[in-house]
Amino acid sequence: MFIRTAIVSCLGLLVASCGGGDDGPAPFTLQINSQDVVLNAVHRVEIVIEPRDLDRRFAMMADRSLANGQITTSVSSAGEYVIRIEREWIVDRAETGTASAAFIVDVPLEPSSGGDDPGVSDPTATVTFVRGTERIARSQRLLPWPLASGGEAVVTVQCIRPEFSAQCTNNDAIPPSDAGVEPDAGAEPDAGAEPDAGTGADGG
Repeated sequence: MFIRTAIVSCLGLLVASCGGGDDGPAPFTLQINSQDVVLNAVHRVEIVIEPRDLDRRFAMMADRSLANGQITTSVSSAGEYVIRIEREWIVDRAETGTASAAFIVDVPLEPSSGGDDPGVSDPTATVTFVRGTERIARSQRLLPWPLASGGEAVVTVQCIRPEFSAQCTNNDAIPPSDAGVEPDAGAEPDAGAEPDAGTGADGG
């Protein structure tokens, strides 16, 4: 059974233009907090939203390019919704004292209608930071479904393993993009890692 609601059509637009006024409902915000990764170390952010119900998947759709190519969205063969956000979009919107510090960035998602998908379990969102060709940081949490207008979920992204700490705190120039790096949509969660099911929609 398909999850029919498109959830990212507002990506790449200013939040104000996504809703909250006459243009439509306010977006749902996925707030990404970097715990131990500096902004300069991040080349790309990948978000994979995976239905937890075995009989659910996002409907296949054509790949989309938004914000002058800074954001792309697609649906994997396994029915996961994949969002790739390039560095320029992140840097323009990140909240941080300096580029050599950890950061916060809000990603607006289109609210979904619970009436479209009755009984859907909260999907898992996996957020990964990529530097060059290396995935250096990753965390997961459950997204409250349906996504409510004006709602928020917070995910705190950590360096994957201690041996990646040099990359996570590397303030050298970002290497050029490697078009061959694909989203890690089918990867299994790290051993021992569980989605942050205990936090509410406000991340608290």
